[in-house]
Amino acid sequence: MSLYAEITQSSMDFNAFEQLEIQRFSAEEILQTIKGLMGQTQFKQLSRALGEAGLAIYPQDEELLTVNALMAMLDKNWDHVFELMQPLIELRGDRNSAQSYIIFVRALTKRLDYDKAWLTVNQALKQYPDDETLQTLHLDIAECIFHAQLSKHPQ
Repeated sequence: MSLYAEITQSSMDFNAFEQLEIQRFSAEEILQTIKGLMGQTQFKQLSRALGEAGLAIYPQDEELLTVNALMAMLDKNWDHVFELMQPLIELRGDRNSAQSYIIFVRALTKRLDYDKAWLTVNQALKQYPDDETLQTLHLDIAECIFHAQLSKHPQ
């Protein structure tokens, strides 16, 4: 029986979920189950728990990192988005998309980490110089850094 079928057909609660042997499923099957559960409000917490369990088993899986970051974004949990995007950005290296950089930079700015956001957006612009969202983020971060400098050194 598939993981999705086990979860949805047994009207599973968290106690049953903890006893389910998630490690017997592949990263791909866990990912597909999460995707199937995400759109169903009654399974919102379960999909997040499954995402965390999947990452515990497959911590370097790019797709699991991505879907977990998406769920964290939906929850507006920017610290968690940062925790998931940082290893994803490192894993992908030159294969990062402009969108991945954008999500990571936004997480950094929500955490008020403007220095790291500045470094990251500049790195992203080297790879995607024509991306308008990255250009806008670059200007926004520059303005934040400028205002932060002004507040440290009032005239």
